[in-house]
Amino acid sequence: MAFAGYKECLNFALCSKEEISSKINQKVEESNCITIGNPKTMDFQTARTTLLPGLMKTLAGNKNNKLPLDLFELSDVVFKDAAEEQGAKN
Repeated sequence: MAFAGYKECLNFALCSKEEISSKINQKVEESNCITIGNPKTMDFQTARTTLLPGLMKTLAGNKNNKLPLDLFELSDVVFKDAAEEQGAKN
């Protein structure tokens, strides 16, 4: 993707509950997300289940740049999985 001219984004693996739910029109219960017990800030209270909110945040921060913004991200997402020892799967 990088050789094709796209710019790679590298966003945080933790995000707010709002970013993975209401901002992408999904309920928190349906997102199957891992929640941090005692987060320091509300921006890092859950592990992301999709890359879309991070890319949307990057677009919002670069809306004054020349279009098109050719972006991509390859990274981990985290889901609950009772079959795994730690209760989650990347």
